[in-house]
Amino acid sequence: GEVPRIAFFGDSTALMAAIATRDDQRAPDGDVQVMGGWVEMGCGLLPTVALEVHDPWWDASPNHVASCARWAEAWAGAIEAADPDVSVVMSGRWESVELELPGVAGRHRLGDPVVDDHARDLLTRAVDTLSARGGRAVFVTSPDLRPEWDGNPPCTCDAEVRRWNELLREIAAVDPERASV
Repeated sequence: GEVPRIAFFGDSTALMAAIATRDDQRAPDGDVQVMGGWVEMGCGLLPTVALEVHDPWWDASPNHVASCARWAEAWAGAIEAADPDVSVVMSGRWESVELELPGVAGRHRLGDPVVDDHARDLLTRAVDTLSARGGRAVFVTSPDLRPEWDGNPPCTCDAEVRRWNELLREIAAVDPERASV
């Protein structure tokens, strides 16, 4: 009976979605109430150093990478402050590149069991964080990253994007009361 409170979490795509759904951007029909969240340009969920990024907008500075790595703390604070009913998570672009994982030698990509396991752990943490006050986590899948659709994709890595989307569905299926895609 109440207007649902929605918060956005993730990268610049989440930021654009949050801006597009603000009250001043929609007809005043009272269908949702946007309640903040946490978005950061160029920040995915995997707290990694992306090595294969050809995007001039991506900030590879140590401060930015460290800020991205603290997403769980920032999300928890945003959940405490806003207490949303629905937390929309949009990411995927930054998870699809070649990565260095903390404490793991070498470079890896989604589809590699070590990255997939790490991603599952982080997605589970995201669900736990976003549902801590009773709300629901809603993951939005990422589209393929193709130059004809995205003027400057970080990579041609459709297999990795598809794997990310599979992991989102897998995590949501494990806990359908608190998460969906």
